[in-house]
Amino acid sequence: MKINAVNIHPTTNKNNKYKAAKTGAALTAGVLTASTAISWVSRPKDMLQVVNNCGGKAKYAANFVVGLTILSGVGALANTLFSKIAEKIQPKYPPKAAN
Repeated sequence: MKINAVNIHPTTNKNNKYKAAKTGAALTAGVLTASTAISWVSRPKDMLQVVNNCGGKAKYAANFVVGLTILSGVGALANTLFSKIAEKIQPKYPPKAAN
């Protein structure tokens, strides 16, 4: 723990080990859910046909959850990979501005 003379509150480092994965999974799930909701609003007859082709509401919901889980995992993996690449490219000590 480090205490600064100006700031009397101790500073702690937060563990952001899985932050990129959580963000990627949440963004992927949000985009897929929003696009499905837009499809239901804009084309309800087509979506009802998709539900019937899946074998009913329960099977459609199960397929949606499984697909959402798999694609959220892919989104988490991709965002983690991109974050690691960005860390390698970005300098640890950026140059100071010229006076």
